[in-house]
Amino acid sequence: MEKALRAQSEQLAHAVELLHQAFSQKGRLIYLGAGTSGRLGVLDASEFPPTFWFPANRVIGLIAGG
Repeated sequence: MEKALRAQSEQLAHAVELLHQAFSQKGRLIYLGAGTSGRLGVLDASEFPPTFWFPANRVIGLIAGG
């Protein structure tokens, strides 16, 4: 897994920069998925407020069918 992450490090860094820029301008992060990936996105979104003291309406998890 480390090799896979290292191979994508530039793309990951770019994604983090875009997210930081969006958050700096009161933007949001929206997770959208179906099945297991959707459930994990909703779970991750729900952890932002208590873990990072982040406003709940800035990170949203959406799951197909729900």
